[in-house]
Amino acid sequence: MKFLSAIFMALPAVVCAAPAFASDFAFLPRKKLFAPFIADPQYPAFAVRYSMIAGGTNRAEINMGDEFALVSSRLSSGATVQFGIMGGVAARFNISEITNDFEIADFTLAFPFDYSLGPWALRAMYWHTSSHIGDDFIKSGAIAPQLLSKHVTDELRFYASYNPAGFLRVYAGPGYAFNLIPSTGERWRLHGGAEARTSGGPVSLFAAADLQSLQRNGWNPSFTARTGVRREGPTSSASVWCEFFSGRLPYLGFMAAAETKWSLGFGFEM
Repeated sequence: MKFLSAIFMALPAVVCAAPAFASDFAFLPRKKLFAPFIADPQYPAFAVRYSMIAGGTNRAEINMGDEFALVSSRLSSGATVQFGIMGGVAARFNISEITNDFEIADFTLAFPFDYSLGPWALRAMYWHTSSHIGDDFIKSGAIAPQLLSKHVTDELRFYASYNPAGFLRVYAGPGYAFNLIPSTGERWRLHGGAEARTSGGPVSLFAAADLQSLQRNGWNPSFTARTGVRREGPTSSASVWCEFFSGRLPYLGFMAAAETKWSLGFGFEM
């Protein structure tokens, strides 16, 4: 909480000082300087997926969240910097049961600071996740109540994104968890991916792959591939896609488990 308090205390100073060193300054800009990761299943977004697990039952997975730019400045060097806030919830339900059992929900909050110049975009951010096991999952007997533990992580994440062409993007970066509950000394993560999309017109096709690997999972990776159609509107966009996932589950409370699944999804951005 001290970290969050420091951010909110420093924000007014950033807003007041920005015009002094920037050639252009905007408060609450509409444009996101660092594009969202298309295939990251935990990225804050508005989306729903129907997932078919190999050798198992079906699930419904819901994401609710977004990113908002707070301040943006164009520097005299031609680069642009931006500070924002993002967060949301990613939840999972067992829809093979009549009661549509609620299994888990991860709540996230992040404060990204972005830098963009030409085809390059850099991001540094604080990322918080709090994971909560669902009551239905506990009552099912899948886990004993006495074995439940609190799952929280506070991380610093860093990314570099490069657009060698208008239709292609690659990104990668490390992360370090300075606070982990349950505590462990294995705190590093690696995250990377690639995205491609057709250009021209309001409708485009896209394909994306995302790979994440955590030290506390023995570096066993989680791989997501997503392909679909996206339609851009004047102030919002919508997309439908097919997704393949294999590896350790991205939910913090289930991260020790692994599965392979196919999903059909729908999402939109405001």
